Amino acid sequence: MLQTIRRLLLSSAVATTIILGGCATGSKDAAPEAIGSAPSSRTNLDNIQIVDCLLPGRVRKLGQAMTYLEPRRLVQTSAIECEVRGGTYRS
Repeated sequence: MLQTIRRLLLSSAVATTIILGGCATGSKDAAPEAIGSAPSSRTNLDNIQIVDCLLPGRVRKLGQAMTYLEPRRLVQTSAIECEVRGGTYRS
């Protein structure tokens, strides 16, 4: 009988901890603009602006032993596409 009461109390304590812990998951360090304000139109225009993008070189493999890095490639693409592909650009 005593073990049953202990198990009941322990399981209810664990359940309460899980429920309360799940409710307190939130980032206190989040920037205010990431919480719900719309991005400015200037940011959107910068993302679609066509820029000269320097993409990183690809790793190539010849046979089983030789690998080398190709030179970086210069392409013209949007700023957001350049960032996604890992390139660097100047606007």
